[in-house]
Amino acid sequence: MNSLVEIIQCSLELTAGCTEPAAVAFCGALAGPHLDAEPRSLALTIDRRTYKNGFGAGIPGAGERRGCEWALELGLIMACPEKRLSLFSSLTPEILARADRLHQRHLIQVTLEDSDHLLIHLLASDGNNEVEVRLRGGHTRVDRLRVNGRDLELEEQAAGQQPEFVFDESAYDPGRWPALIETLYGDRELRTL
Repeated sequence: MNSLVEIIQCSLELTAGCTEPAAVAFCGALAGPHLDAEPRSLALTIDRRTYKNGFGAGIPGAGERRGCEWALELGLIMACPEKRLSLFSSLTPEILARADRLHQRHLIQVTLEDSDHLLIHLLASDGNNEVEVRLRGGHTRVDRLRVNGRDLELEEQAAGQQPEFVFDESAYDPGRWPALIETLYGDRELRTL
């Protein structure tokens, strides 16, 4: 099992804006390159905690566009998974206009799921291609990328993934906090991140 310090070190990643919409956009960005045309259907299954945290979150550079649905549409259009959680830093007026047109079509069907870990699961179809992307256990932890029923190798953009994080109730025990803080503060490498 990884130590808490190792989990924190592996989990730190630069993001543009709120992490939850950025993770949804990353999921869309992984699917985008495999669609040959505008999507005809988008089915998003997401854990309740991630959806709640991203529901009203603003998207940097996107004006009044907020939340997971907009994030998904922007990620699909941008189709740049190599930017990972920083992809909102590359928004342009053209991308926003394309997202507006896609959003007006009301394609996204959202299903909320109870889960102890992050889950973002996308099924996207353009009529010719079906793409399935699943993030599970971390904001960039890709465990499935499937196109037309065929599993694809996870490319470089999915490498260096976070360790799986499972919600641990014991971390919320105030009696453990002094020792936890002392352990984290005592790690020189972590203090320099």
